[in-house]
Amino acid sequence: MTDTSDKNPFDDKKLCGAKTALIKFKPDDQGRYQFQLSCQYTRNGLDAFQVGDLIAVENYTPPHNGGVTYSILSLTEVYPSHFATQGTDAYPGHVFESMKSIKEDWEKQDDKILYPTTTINAFAISTGWQFYYNSRNTTELPPLDVEKNLPMVGAEIRPISRDMVDKIINQGMENCSESPFNHSKFEDINVKLDEEVLLTTHFGVFGFTGVGKSNLVSSLVTSLSATDARKKSNVIIIDPNDEYLGLLIDHYESEDIPILYIHVGPDSLPDPIISVLGNNAEPPSDVVELLFKQMKLPSKLKNDKDLEKYIKKGLTNAIKNTKIALPARDLGSLIRNTMFETTEIGTGAAVREVLQDVENAWTTPVQGIPITSDAIQHSIDMIGAPVAFLYQIDNNRLAGTPRFGTALGVINRTVRILNRLRERMHTIPENAIIPTSELIKMLNKKDERRIVIITGRRDSDVKGFVEIFGNELYESRRKEGLLEPFNVFLFDEADLFIPTDDDGPETIRIKEFCITLARRGRKFGLGIGIATQRASQLDTEVMGNLHTYFISKLPRSYDREKIAEAFGIGQDQLTPTFTFRPGNWLIISHDATGLKGVPIPVIADNANERIKKSSTIQSTALKEISHVGQ
Repeated sequence: MTDTSDKNPFDDKKLCGAKTALIKFKPDDQGRYQFQLSCQYTRNGLDAFQVGDLIAVENYTPPHNGGVTYSILSLTEVYPSHFATQGTDAYPGHVFESMKSIKEDWEKQDDKILYPTTTINAFAISTGWQFYYNSRNTTELPPLDVEKNLPMVGAEIRPISRDMVDKIINQGMENCSESPFNHSKFEDINVKLDEEVLLTTHFGVFGFTGVGKSNLVSSLVTSLSATDARKKSNVIIIDPNDEYLGLLIDHYESEDIPILYIHVGPDSLPDPIISVLGNNAEPPSDVVELLFKQMKLPSKLKNDKDLEKYIKKGLTNAIKNTKIALPARDLGSLIRNTMFETTEIGTGAAVREVLQDVENAWTTPVQGIPITSDAIQHSIDMIGAPVAFLYQIDNNRLAGTPRFGTALGVINRTVRILNRLRERMHTIPENAIIPTSELIKMLNKKDERRIVIITGRRDSDVKGFVEIFGNELYESRRKEGLLEPFNVFLFDEADLFIPTDDDGPETIRIKEFCITLARRGRKFGLGIGIATQRASQLDTEVMGNLHTYFISKLPRSYDREKIAEAFGIGQDQLTPTFTFRPGNWLIISHDATGLKGVPIPVIADNANERIKKSSTIQSTALKEISHVGQ
């Protein structure tokens, strides 16, 4: 006899034979129905009945040919309930005695229902799907259909089997490669993503400190840039905290995918490292050691002595592929940005008015001039003595008051920074500086893919460079009608780049670029991804254009509220994240998943384990080569 047990869409044994029912339903604030369910309690049943599980409930479609139509629901809340806890305002002595009895009721019902006073209560939402099931046909899983009727009040709840869960969440994804996410309950089910749709409709990663946000981004970048990925894509990581050199170190070591490491600003790296950039020679071991000591790396990797040699080999390749980018479009922009950075936040309106006139007088003659050591010296010489320059422009508005000294301090600090930059320009090898035109040419080259990491010492420098380079890339594609290869800009710590409140000209410009990417980028093969722990501080226009969300623990209610509102779901659908451990996520997508618009609980691949595995594979291969050589 053929075993057809795996073709059963139900797993009724989970609830240990408990009686179950759909109690009632009502519309929620997001235009969906919320369904209330109840089930007799067993300890094993509660353990098996988890938030995020898919269940089936007979709906109002009339039966035909001996079969029944079931609606598919997703659990959003599950909790045990005891009748005796509904009245806890009695005499305290009675309450504690009652609680002792309640605890015993929980403990005695592992897999058998003994007391009618205990139940499992749950809430669920519809997935929008249904299936017709006839118990006489068990040769294959039932096909899915769009839900056409509401679930029936009073109907029993039927947990869905592992294979049926796979069919539901991966429907229509047969041609998609495996993703770095597995189902959190059925860990042998890979939750597939349509990478092309994910990239072209944009995505966001939201999670609090310690949940593994950077780890997930590393795994996602690895998947998107894989040689067998369906869509050839370049991934440009905007990395203000300089984390991804370490989290993608295995890519540097293997060199399967070209990876470019760009530091914005001539002082973003130590002098010994800068001095060896711009050629393909092996960097000295002391330079590699210096980069190893200063790089950010998860402690589990940095303290693993067996990995040190592997990581340093990756850093050797990283140094060969490191470039310096200048932080401004031209000399006028550089002076303007520097003045803004050196102006204290509490500076008054009168001083700012004079400084605006200083800025105009200083930058207008050098607007459009490339940034070189000689050009910087010319701009400093042009104003002469700062105090005389300020007196000339001030026109007695600040003279004789402490505010004159405040304005003069901004000019003096700007001159000092420009002088330091001029001196450092002499120390940078000519081939180490990457013009935006060269970077754009790389990213527009067909039939190639690469990873680019952009970081820097100052956030303002990174914002300035990415805005300049990003807009030039956008314009080059718009004018030439380019769609391939696809380029996705992935902004880590996205609240720095697309905040609700603007905090300076660089932020205004980079936010405008991000909005352009989100609204019109895919017409020219450009997409945006963001990652942050501060969802509530993000611009709503960008948030509203993200079609796929990866969500982990967010303890602040206003962050959850912002995400729920932007995606159009109820906050109750985010309750599973309350108990998430690092690596646990919800994926919810309008387009990129098989099950659309419903949170899917997943476990993300561990980047640390990926790097360790890569190190082990390389070590084994070297041993085999050595053995053959002997």
